[in-house]
Amino acid sequence: MRTALFCIAMVFGLSALAQHASAVEGRDRVVLRGNAFPAIVERETREGIEYKVSPAQPNVQTRRWSEVVEIIYHGMDSGFYQAGTRAMNAGRYEEAASRFASLAAEASREWQGAYGFYRQGEAWELAGDYEQAAAAFSSFVTTYDQHRLWLDALYRQGINLARAGVEAEAQAIVDQLMDYGRDNLAAGRGPEFRANAIQAAMKARSGDLREATRLANRVALAPRDGDTWFHWGNFWAGYLYELGEFRDAAQAYNRMLSQIGDDPAQRAQLSLGYGLSLARSGDNSAALMELLRLDTLPYGSPAQRCQAQYWAGRILVEQGEADKEHEDPRVAEFARTKYRRGILLLQAAASSISDHPDKMEARNLLARLQGDDEDEDAAEEAVLMGE
Repeated sequence: MRTALFCIAMVFGLSALAQHASAVEGRDRVVLRGNAFPAIVERETREGIEYKVSPAQPNVQTRRWSEVVEIIYHGMDSGFYQAGTRAMNAGRYEEAASRFASLAAEASREWQGAYGFYRQGEAWELAGDYEQAAAAFSSFVTTYDQHRLWLDALYRQGINLARAGVEAEAQAIVDQLMDYGRDNLAAGRGPEFRANAIQAAMKARSGDLREATRLANRVALAPRDGDTWFHWGNFWAGYLYELGEFRDAAQAYNRMLSQIGDDPAQRAQLSLGYGLSLARSGDNSAALMELLRLDTLPYGSPAQRCQAQYWAGRILVEQGEADKEHEDPRVAEFARTKYRRGILLLQAAASSISDHPDKMEARNLLARLQGDDEDEDAAEEAVLMGE
């Protein structure tokens, strides 16, 4: 009898678990500080989120952003969002932009439209198409004017207009940000800092480094400003890198690395920028430490890993070539070890699943090195034949 009752209880228990799983299926996951719960998030506002715990609930509930750590929306692990994210991670930015555009076009919920436009803008920006990036962020700004990311989207629209050289429209965004700051004192100086950043980008594009630097020094964004702080700092360090100011770029990247939280994607991007800046400035030992760290850690996209492998491999090969004929046999052997490790890294970069240009650079360098090795072997064989 007890066995029968136990089996009946188990059946009802499993049935209840199945019903619970079915009940939460299709809901989002709201992560708080200390716990999480399933819900249907209807809106993200500047103050917090509006949600229901079930579709049948008549009224929405709210949570302030000070309580919410993360929202994992139902559907982010499939469909256009997942495809776009995978393309982004692989460095296929135009494909990613297309996927996110489809997500926004077919949106049935706020998050799909908002994140579709926002991530589409991010993808076009990474692809270097600043006009299309500005257009995507403009779609966000006009469609979701109460969203928590509205101010950041407006800033991103302005930055991309500045980088595209559309100065009149970029200046209009600057004016809009300044007006917003005057009308919304609770926003603090955030709108002003974003306006200064856009003006700095405008001066940077025109080649006025002195004025761009003066304006950049008036952008007092901090990690509490989230992705905008990261975006601006990464943009400015990248601008210095493009100008050939590699030591200044390395300092900018390193300063951000000392402030960044535990976001692995952002840390990987900064680590790569720092390592490349060190390499281009001639500080090969420090560059190797940073690039090899990125290659061995579990974060970083395939494109970022490809870059790290190519540059680390290139440095090791150059160092190995310089000392492989050293008169001290220990130094020569160490140099040959470096060379072999460099070749392995270049081979890894050459076989990367990403489409980053450094993949082809690695293949070209390997082909040249193979040709050099064959020439050396032929020369040694000729000497031996002569003897």
